[in-house]
Amino acid sequence: MTLAPATRGRAATWIARALLAGFAVALALIVLLPSDGHRVLGLVHTIATVAAELGVPYRFAFTVIEFGANIALFVPLGVLLPLALGPGRTLTPIGAGLVGLAASLLIELAQLGIPGRVSSPFDVLANTLGAALGAVLLAAVRDAFAGGSRGARGG
Repeated sequence: MTLAPATRGRAATWIARALLAGFAVALALIVLLPSDGHRVLGLVHTIATVAAELGVPYRFAFTVIEFGANIALFVPLGVLLPLALGPGRTLTPIGAGLVGLAASLLIELAQLGIPGRVSSPFDVLANTLGAALGAVLLAAVRDAFAGGSRGARGG
């Protein structure tokens, strides 16, 4: 049994919305719980220590890895948000970045009152870049699939 394109589109939208809700819950747990030896920072520390043993200054490695982790943290937002809007609606990478910026600003403000949490403008920058990057990746995948289907039809 094959679903009609409109039905597939609606189903994909609802799946994206469910995934976006799950992402929002996971993100809230990651960034808003009090930090007591935060596991992610522990992983960043471990990787930075390995890099330091290879000759990379520890502080530099830690900063770069943490920045990259903050970018990666918001990539799902940039991918899921445009999908959750539904067929025929688009969100540019700039729009996704602005949503990421707003969400990150709210998170950083909330973290000011959470024990063990540190607010940083670099986190806001990295999160914003991550959301925009997610939208860019989604657009690239959509273009690749659209190009593949056009090529298969000979057009």
